[in-house]
Amino acid sequence: MTGRLQARINPAILPFTRPADGKGQDVIVVYEEDLVDLQEPIKIPLPFGGTLWSVDFPVYGAPPHAPAQIAVEVGGVMSATCVPVVNVQALAYRNLRDRIPGVATRNVTRAAVKIAAQQVANHVDTGNVYANIALMAGVFAYNAFSTVITEADTRCWQTVPEHVHLARLRVPEGTSSLTLRNALTGRACEIALPPSGGGTRLVWFTDARGFATTSVLTVGGKGAPAWTRTTSLLYP
Repeated sequence: MTGRLQARINPAILPFTRPADGKGQDVIVVYEEDLVDLQEPIKIPLPFGGTLWSVDFPVYGAPPHAPAQIAVEVGGVMSATCVPVVNVQALAYRNLRDRIPGVATRNVTRAAVKIAAQQVANHVDTGNVYANIALMAGVFAYNAFSTVITEADTRCWQTVPEHVHLARLRVPEGTSSLTLRNALTGRACEIALPPSGGGTRLVWFTDARGFATTSVLTVGGKGAPAWTRTTSLLYP
């Protein structure tokens, strides 16, 4: 782990205030915010053979998003703040930026080959009607195929969370729920906490554009690890 990442994670999951009597239960919250934006194809006109041809390129149309400010409340009182530790959107943007030179080379080369094949077909006369028909049919088939392969490849990280936040807190024994609240919008979601048996409870919350998935895992306590999972409409 690099020092920079360590410095960003430490405030979220390492230091926290323990009660003087040593009582309480540890809770670690992992908050996955939204999903990485979809890529969109754009057409850029390039000059070939005395005319303009449109070549497709993938882009991210949406501007960068600032991570949300998520507070963790217990009993109506803010007990911790989720700290952004991974900006997956920035990684996706950088990945596309690194791919663009190769994408441009492939698409321009395919467009040039397509134009050259078309010009050859337009100027070749074999004197044989059937041969001309076969040649034109081959060019037509190639043009149809090349139209597909020259389209922008917009496959991306669209099922990956846009931002990942972490928080660590210590709650009183017997705490049965906590609330995640967006400090900017005021929207909140209450999460039930199963008995921990003296162990640590890991709360994994995913906000996938309006649909919430909550998973709670209890480890290190008495008995086998307990796992609960619920999916619901977020902020109805």
